[in-house]
Amino acid sequence: MSAYQDYMELKTLFRQWREDGVPMSPEIMRLYWSELKRLERETRCRNADGSRCMKNCRECEMQRDGAQLSLEQKLEVGELPQDTFSVEELVESMDLSDALYAAIDQLSERDQLIVVLSSQGYTEREIADEIGACQKSVNNWKRAGIAEIRVYLEDYR
Repeated sequence: MSAYQDYMELKTLFRQWREDGVPMSPEIMRLYWSELKRLERETRCRNADGSRCMKNCRECEMQRDGAQLSLEQKLEVGELPQDTFSVEELVESMDLSDALYAAIDQLSERDQLIVVLSSQGYTEREIADEIGACQKSVNNWKRAGIAEIRVYLEDYR
């Protein structure tokens, strides 16, 4: 991720916290503010003499690396927007999603729980602690459950 994107994300987050009234101590506010300023300085263009540009970036004719072009700028350089939405892909995705949920429903309650927890990022050790089994058993049950799901979804390959 570019410094510009980091800066914009942090700036948006900071602004949202301020609008939401999230309580911040002066030390935390200074920390965020100093990080915002550091990232902002990194994103500034360089003049011909190597110094940092201090113009308003929205009005500047130079483009920062990683900065996104506006629609008008894209049209100026001959880049036409492409419609990436595909009804066919949406229907296929929804159909596959429905089939995946149906396949998971075919599993035993224990295997369903293991597959769902695993898909949510839980480790096998955490799942083992949750269901009161050993990690190796969870590993075997998870592999068996995923194998059953693969068989069920064979037509979607």
